[in-house]
Amino acid sequence: MKWEIIKKFSAKNKNCFCYKDVIAEFPDKDPSHLSKVLASMVSMGMLMKLYRDLYCIIPLSAGPETYSPDSRLVARCIMKGKGYYIAYSSAIYHSRERTDLQKLFDYLARNGSHAANILAR
Repeated sequence: MKWEIIKKFSAKNKNCFCYKDVIAEFPDKDPSHLSKVLASMVSMGMLMKLYRDLYCIIPLSAGPETYSPDSRLVARCIMKGKGYYIAYSSAIYHSRERTDLQKLFDYLARNGSHAANILAR
């Protein structure tokens, strides 16, 4: 059953899923049994519990003790598709590439703009 859950959600490219998703995928199984299976998967290091009833698949190549999922993926999963976004310094911190905001900040800082001092706070 454990690998069936992993295969089912991996095939859909869903690294994060909630308990309700598991119940919907396996309607013929008892929900309390599925809950116990998920708990055992967490204890075995197959899943990471992110939040109440929210799980993330730990890749086989990663160690469960050291694995840390992408923070943007976690934010997207926790917000469940709502129209929120990461902004300001958090967006710069979580960005993997230089953003337009970083370029603007660098430009203002190089040119001695008072706005750069305000943004730096």
